[in-house]
Amino acid sequence: MRQITSSENIRSIIDAIRKSPEEKKRYEEARAEEARKEAERAKQERIELLNLRWRLANVPSNYHHSRLVPFTSAPRNNQDKINMLNQLKVLEQIKNIDDVTKHNIIFHGGYGKGKTHFATCLVRKVLWNNQTAGFVRAREYCDFKNKKSDRVDFFENIRFLVLDEVGDFDMPQWEKMWLKELIIARDANGFKTLVTTNLDSAGIREFFRGRAEDRLLNSATRFVNFDVVNGACSLRGVR
Repeated sequence: MRQITSSENIRSIIDAIRKSPEEKKRYEEARAEEARKEAERAKQERIELLNLRWRLANVPSNYHHSRLVPFTSAPRNNQDKINMLNQLKVLEQIKNIDDVTKHNIIFHGGYGKGKTHFATCLVRKVLWNNQTAGFVRAREYCDFKNKKSDRVDFFENIRFLVLDEVGDFDMPQWEKMWLKELIIARDANGFKTLVTTNLDSAGIREFFRGRAEDRLLNSATRFVNFDVVNGACSLRGVR
């Protein structure tokens, strides 16, 4: 197909201007429709790319619809109001982190407070900003490490990683060392890590004692306390 030159394109625009008002209107509508279709195609391509990155990110299927949007409807009862207040308490802390890819982050608090949900929300946010991100549970990472999986290299070299359930289960010393080595390797590559844990501050420092403690826990680290949540954090409406 012959390529249209810029001079020919200019002539076509001039011809359109000389047309009758009805023809000019049809011409403008056709151009607007083509622009709309092109924008829709670009949007669809971006969504497909995001979905591919999302699958590679290793996020569990039950968190595939996580969103950093607190509510989709007005509270229907008192429990709904409590849930919304819980979510706002967490979001208020998260929004104060200027860039989640520039800080190590610790989500800490009791079981069932919503730590994993909000962590996967941030994975989606980073992916949507065209950066690499991933998710792995501590025990799952040790399984990958034990099998010498290629996924180990992936988790060491992505921009943003959620390391979930750290210290939530008993682990042998060598598995704890693997997690520490992951933190150290990522720090050496200039990448930051979000850790979710049920441990308190003393338990976190004890778990990462040594070089990993220096890398993960410092003045630049951002802590998000999920114990501000009253009871379990119900996420109804957070889609």
